[in-house]
Amino acid sequence: MTNGYFERSFGCASTGNWTLWLVWEGNEQYAPAQSNAVSVLVQPSPSDSDSTILIIAGIASLVAIVGVIAFVFLKRRK
Repeated sequence: MTNGYFERSFGCASTGNWTLWLVWEGNEQYAPAQSNAVSVLVQPSPSDSDSTILIIAGIASLVAIVGVIAFVFLKRRK
C-alpha cells in the first residue's frame, strides 16, 4: 500500500460478471474495514484463429480493391 492506495494484479478463472471488494480484518492499531463492491465484466480475448480469419479477410479485401482499381484503369485506356 502506498499513500492509501492498494494495487494488485490477478486473473479471473472464467468469463462473466465478477464482484470485487477488499476486506481488512484489522489489527492492534487499525479497525476492520471493507471497501465498496465493484462489478467487473470479464470477456474472452480473441483467439489466434479469430485473428487469422481477420487477417485473411483484410488481405482478400485489399486484393479485391486493387483488382477493381486496375480494371477501371484498363477500361479507361481502351
